[in-house]
Amino acid sequence: MHVSFLLSPPGRLAPVLAALALLVASVPASAQVQAKIDATAGRDTFPLIDTDTLLYVDNRGLDRIFVNLSGNQFRLVADPTEVDRSANAFPIPRTGELTIHVGAFIESGDGNFVRLASQGRAEADADVVIAPVFVRGQTDVAYRIRRLDPVPVSFDLRAAPNPFRSETTIRYEIPARRISGVEVVIEIYDVLGRRLAVFDEGRRFPGTFERPWRVPSRYASGVYFARIRAGSDQETVRVVQLQ
Repeated sequence: MHVSFLLSPPGRLAPVLAALALLVASVPASAQVQAKIDATAGRDTFPLIDTDTLLYVDNRGLDRIFVNLSGNQFRLVADPTEVDRSANAFPIPRTGELTIHVGAFIESGDGNFVRLASQGRAEADADVVIAPVFVRGQTDVAYRIRRLDPVPVSFDLRAAPNPFRSETTIRYEIPARRISGVEVVIEIYDVLGRRLAVFDEGRRFPGTFERPWRVPSRYASGVYFARIRAGSDQETVRVVQLQ
């Protein structure tokens, strides 16, 4: 286990190192998971203990690292657009190191595990370490993962409120199977089939999203249809505007 303290004042360095040495000595080797994954890695599973709370990644070109912590699933993503347009996606550098605190998902007792998989260029890989203390050159936690949103299991479209007075919100879900994302377009039609509005949502990744729609004042109240196209998935929902 490689540990360094680069930020400690000189006068306090000795007691800090002494305390750290005692901690490291008390942690068995099994308390540290070390894995090297690449773009062809399967979903390898490793046991964890309840003090394994720091996840260290040294990424060398992977686009995504899929992490399952005792059933809590999230992914580490190099593309910031995907992080913004996805559920349970958190940023990592495409090339470089990062330490994340994941203690919220490690429970006391047996049964903790981590399952890892990845995607990226054929020559890309990454080192992943989960341990109770800092490893290698990392001396700080980049961020903490405190909560995870539910990831939809199927494609879905709905609107609420419905019926509505002046504005409704179109809510759609991109399922977990759309790992690499999908282009999403929402269209609004009247009962005569005239297209009234188009919303290009761009590329969306698994998660739940919302698009508000307000009926222009020049249109009469009545029945409208919201249609979504997300790759090969399509669905239409009927919405009713009241006077």
